[in-house]
Amino acid sequence: MDLISSRYRKPKGRPTKRRKMLAENSKKRWQKSSKTVDEKNSNSMPKVRPQGHISSMKTYLSPQVVEKIMPFYQRLASDTILERCVVGKTQNSNESLHSCIGENAQKEVFVSKRRLEIAVTDAIEKHNLDYVKSLEEKEDSCLNDSFSLTIAERQDKRRISQNISTKQRKRNATNTNAAYSAGAF
Repeated sequence: MDLISSRYRKPKGRPTKRRKMLAENSKKRWQKSSKTVDEKNSNSMPKVRPQGHISSMKTYLSPQVVEKIMPFYQRLASDTILERCVVGKTQNSNESLHSCIGENAQKEVFVSKRRLEIAVTDAIEKHNLDYVKSLEEKEDSCLNDSFSLTIAERQDKRRISQNISTKQRKRNATNTNAAYSAGAF
């Protein structure tokens, strides 16, 4: 035990010539490297250009896709939509669609481009249509059995009832002159 602990202790005594030499060399190397960094930063244009995220991207968008997507992206990224959502404390349709996509393909888990496309199209179908209608659209798939249809019907009923109850809550909250409301007492 004594032998092991002595190896990990700080060396005692006066510094030897070798330790002094190593300390001076490391100090000189540090000063030299900091000078080169200062020289690079002192110029108006940096000599070393930082690499962006583009070099690490594996999947690139074609110019045709970017051309089609850009107007939607600019409209959704505008400040007017953000201000309207922040003031009204509502979720815009873009965020709602992203939450539907997030249910199918989480951001934390890596999926291939093909799976992501499938998840996006499925989320768009469920967002625009009901669950039952989106299953009916997929007639060629093997999911058109009675069990999956009953699950889709339950999800549609739950979604509709949640929408109705939130509308009623908002209506009751705005109607302050009501003498009686259910569950108020």
